[in-house]
Amino acid sequence: PTSIAGDPRIVINAINTPGDDDSIFKITEPGSYVLAEDFSITDPANQVGKDIIEVAVDGVTIDLSGFELNGRGLPPLITGSARTGITSTGARRVRVHNGSITNIGGDAVKLGDNCIVHSLRISNVVDAIDVGEQAIVTDITARGFFGSGIRALRYARIAGYSLNATTGNGGTFGVNAGQNSVVRDCVVTDAAFGYLLGGIAERCLAKACGVSFRVDGGGGPSRLVGCVSDGTTTGEGFFIASPSAILIDCISRSAATDGFRVLGFANDVTIRGSHSAMSGGAGITVEEGVNAAISDCHVASSGTAGIQVRGSSVVTHCLVEASGTQGLGVGGSFNRI
Repeated sequence: PTSIAGDPRIVINAINTPGDDDSIFKITEPGSYVLAEDFSITDPANQVGKDIIEVAVDGVTIDLSGFELNGRGLPPLITGSARTGITSTGARRVRVHNGSITNIGGDAVKLGDNCIVHSLRISNVVDAIDVGEQAIVTDITARGFFGSGIRALRYARIAGYSLNATTGNGGTFGVNAGQNSVVRDCVVTDAAFGYLLGGIAERCLAKACGVSFRVDGGGGPSRLVGCVSDGTTTGEGFFIASPSAILIDCISRSAATDGFRVLGFANDVTIRGSHSAMSGGAGITVEEGVNAAISDCHVASSGTAGIQVRGSSVVTHCLVEASGTQGLGVGGSFNRI
């Protein structure tokens, strides 16, 4: 249909939003647009390798209305498909919501700054969502992505995101959020890195990832509260590479190596009220040269030391049970226990 009775929004179709050499449909005027039916690649010779919907202007809202964009790509390499589901070429303030995107050879959604993406179901894509600065991303389910679940630049707000990666794909990130971003109530499963964080994370869960949480502030502070690593396949539950990082009430279970590891250049780190159980390495490791404050933590059944500190750290009110080698390993001259 070219219009919907009683609906002033512009229907996305070949008449209202004709495409060009790079896109199947192209939006060139600001306003509200709606998908009125499922779309699937039907003319591979002329549609494969193009963006399904390209937005070339600021201030556009796209309502998929519960319908599906299908790039018709074939796993595991997503060949013979559309290039992206929805993309903006430098446009800002684009909103996309309420539908499904599948079988895409690149990003399902790739948008610029100040965008809003919510209520989408994404499957069988290389990258699920790639957004610019100050983006808001909520209520997303992504299954079977081969690259990244979500990449967001600075000041993003991400919540209610459920991601299940395609295993064995190498450098997958579930959530890669830039400096001063906030990530809440998300779940990532089977990614090489569950979360790469540059800001705040609250109540996030990583399951069966290579490394669950890599904390890298990107020049800004990082704070994790109530986050859980439920088993890693190759590395740490929490890998802390950010100065001034704060971890409160976090849990690492069944990490392949250390439950928590603080790198040597990540100074002034606080770990409080956190727990590590059944780690292959130490429950908590603090490398040489780090000022860390570890308090009210519990370590059980670690493969090596319960808590291993080599820098200038303060360890108080901690409990270690059933460690593989020693309860508390201390190296260096300036630790306080």
